[in-house]
Amino acid sequence: MKTFIQIKINFLKLCFVIVFSTISCIKTYAQKFEDIFLANDFVLYKNTTVKLKQDLIGVNFSHNFYGDLKDLQKDYDNKVLYPSAAYNFQTEKDSLKNRVFIIENIIGKDGKTFNIENSGYFDSPIFILKDKVKAQTIYYKYDKKFEHNFPFLVADINYPVDFFCSQLSENDDDFTNEKTIRTPMTEGNNLAPASLTKVSKKGRPSAYYLSLRAYGNTVNVNERGVILIFEDNTKWIKNAEIDVEADKDSYEYSVFITLSQNDLKLFSTKRIKKFRLYIYDATLNAGFASKFLNYTKCLLKR
Repeated sequence: MKTFIQIKINFLKLCFVIVFSTISCIKTYAQKFEDIFLANDFVLYKNTTVKLKQDLIGVNFSHNFYGDLKDLQKDYDNKVLYPSAAYNFQTEKDSLKNRVFIIENIIGKDGKTFNIENSGYFDSPIFILKDKVKAQTIYYKYDKKFEHNFPFLVADINYPVDFFCSQLSENDDDFTNEKTIRTPMTEGNNLAPASLTKVSKKGRPSAYYLSLRAYGNTVNVNERGVILIFEDNTKWIKNAEIDVEADKDSYEYSVFITLSQNDLKLFSTKRIKKFRLYIYDATLNAGFASKFLNYTKCLLKR
């Protein structure tokens, strides 16, 4: 009798696991996962759902995935989760593929909530990842500086109501009586690929400007042509002159374009996918594209 009851209990447990896994799979497929890198705004990742990108070429898996918080107390502790055969400080990429995690909390090495204002330059936020199907907790050391090191696609992100508008900067010029409002000029540790500027003065219409930036390994001077592609594959084309400057490892190509009200309305309703300056391309991740669209909405209200 005892054996029969135990078999029945085990069967019910198995059924529960199967049902829970099925529901989780259905929910996962219904979610929209996007490449969203938030740089210093990483607190918005809390309570989101994440999974590894399919293309992980160039993504750093060294000293960032751990099975226990105590193993993260040193900057280069080699007790990583699922170490690769080649390097004991590097997590095997395939070991985490096809798994879905909830970011339950974001903490520091001390186990308390990470405070960016009181942290040092080299301090890293630690994401507590929960795999509810496997009932496993994983600790991930987040790189807030470099987008290419972020290995996840993200779903279920919720932005606070005033999040975007609060990031615009404002400056009043006492000499010209002009007011200048700008969207953020940086993204993580790099210059933002796209930014907007509004210049206003009492008694005249406001002027709006778009700045775009891309990089290339060859130098081309006095070239023209801007092609911008939105997510719906429609294009925005301008015959603007492209500026070029030598960067430390490449050449920086940029353009500064005056925008019309119709242009602004377009940028406030469509997400940019990528753009080309002469022959040099830049692709925007979904996170930055969403932020840029919302920055435009804020600028139109100011």
